[in-house]
Amino acid sequence: MALLSAASIYGAQHQKAMVTQVMVQMPYSTTSTKKNPDINWLYRQHISAKHLVRKNGENGVITYSNPELTATDLVRYVDKAGGLSFISTVLAELREATNFTDASHGVFKTAGVTDIQRLGYIYDVVLGDESQANVIFSELAKMDVVVRPASLNPTMPVDMASPVNNRWRIRVNAEIELDEL
Repeated sequence: MALLSAASIYGAQHQKAMVTQVMVQMPYSTTSTKKNPDINWLYRQHISAKHLVRKNGENGVITYSNPELTATDLVRYVDKAGGLSFISTVLAELREATNFTDASHGVFKTAGVTDIQRLGYIYDVVLGDESQANVIFSELAKMDVVVRPASLNPTMPVDMASPVNNRWRIRVNAEIELDEL
């Protein structure tokens, strides 16, 4: 399980998910949404076993992403998880379970640089969690990557007149409003 389905396991269940979100490794699965419309299939190139949690469930072993992978995936697949405002609210509920220390050698290797920038921006500016934001920023600095300006909302067109957050190099092209917690 991934995204909102995994976040709900950690208690970040702002609203009940209407579908179960499952992340599988490419090549694409032979499953069909026509067979079971209650499962939302997502795909990624590589899923490291060290970022997965296995737990006994009612019908066998359930495998789901750890809190840090869940957080980065929520930012990466923002369009599949309900938009920036919704995922920010979920991240607010999930942040008690996350710890990004040593993420530069772990979960951040599976994320894009812009995903890390957006995650840091949300923790820093939107959630006001300065301590987690500082950890994310220092882990990003440890990575040997070029941090280029990126749009906060990747699904919206880039407006060069949008303000830029200099710390995260994020062009703020969307307004994020948290729901009542």
